[in-house]
Amino acid sequence: MSQPNRRSPRAPAVVLLSFADLQEMGVVRAHSQLRKLIDHHDFPPGVWLSTRCHRWDQADILAWLKSRPAVQPDPLKATALVDAAD
Repeated sequence: MSQPNRRSPRAPAVVLLSFADLQEMGVVRAHSQLRKLIDHHDFPPGVWLSTRCHRWDQADILAWLKSRPAVQPDPLKATALVDAAD
């Protein structure tokens, strides 16, 4: 009796992001800002695929964003907006 053809489960595909992708996502605006995030804010360092090709794993970036504290709205600005609407 033959065994059924069992395929091993595949690992999820790795999605690599470029600097332009990080900019488009609103994560960074400039290379200097990216360097500060890596050096001082635990931003994933990414990988160099060649001397001019730097990429970041999308899962690492999303995990880093999720770990960041949520920005709370400024109650004074919210009050000013309500007052201005009246």
